[in-house]
Amino acid sequence: FGYNFGGVLTTLEGKMLALWASYAKPVGAEVRDMVRGLPVAPILDARDEVLRWRAEGTQGVGSVKLLDAEFDTMMLAKAGAYGVPPEWIDRLMAADPVRR
Repeated sequence: FGYNFGGVLTTLEGKMLALWASYAKPVGAEVRDMVRGLPVAPILDARDEVLRWRAEGTQGVGSVKLLDAEFDTMMLAKAGAYGVPPEWIDRLMAADPVRR
């Protein structure tokens, strides 16, 4: 895919839904490309927060802190081992028992 593969996913009306990009993933001794979408909601939340800082003249003006993070799916059975509270796991299982 290369590093220049990507873009914006939109509705037919042009409303942005997600960013589409290729990401590098180390697999053993190799680095493989994968293509994934990132929903627009967290991006808009961050944008709104930075704009609020600018309007209020408060913290964050002129700087944005970044966190290098990787996201992946996991089975709910393993989620508890990573700190997800049992109440959340129960709610998710009740919401969609087929896909849990």
